[in-house]
Amino acid sequence: YLGEAYHKFSISDQYALAEKVCSTVHASYVGLTAFWLIFVKGFFTRDPAWAYPQECDNMYSFMVAYQLYDMFIMALQRTDPPAMWLHHLVSLLGAFAIQLYRVAAFPPTMFTVTELTVPFANFDWYIKKLKLSDPWYFLNLKFMVAAYFGFRFFTGPLTVLWLVYKGQVGRFFQVPLVVSGLSTFNVLTLSVLNVMWTSKLYRRLFR
Repeated sequence: YLGEAYHKFSISDQYALAEKVCSTVHASYVGLTAFWLIFVKGFFTRDPAWAYPQECDNMYSFMVAYQLYDMFIMALQRTDPPAMWLHHLVSLLGAFAIQLYRVAAFPPTMFTVTELTVPFANFDWYIKKLKLSDPWYFLNLKFMVAAYFGFRFFTGPLTVLWLVYKGQVGRFFQVPLVVSGLSTFNVLTLSVLNVMWTSKLYRRLFR
């Protein structure tokens, strides 16, 4: 069945079929690593403004490589909206810069947890393209909305509130200007995108 469906796909969808697998692997690895660093090991409990766990090297190197690959596929497809390009560019610059300066990894790591929503979005694509039954569609949509609310919608405010709660806002802006400036821009941009995407999914579930 999959083979028959594949040959009926457009060239763009054939690219996407493989890309979604890579996307799911990447999102699962970086999302779970970020979740482990923050909520299991508690690396950012004492010094969220300056801390840079060594594990971030592998996570952000993997992210840089994936973002470059995915942007190449996006350029071939020419179907992604500007918001997705903005998301990838912000993620690429942030992941690259944080490895150069090796400070203030908490904000980007907090937002990396949002990648845990990606497997649900990829499965949604497969469901629609392979024309699977409605129960699969609505079940995955419910999980996806829950994941977006749990991992995306509140990420920006929670990141700022944790820095405020720990009294680290002033200390955060003592890091190199490139890091604090880029982190501030990324937090604002990604927060807006996360709210937009979550709200869109919510309307889709209850329309």
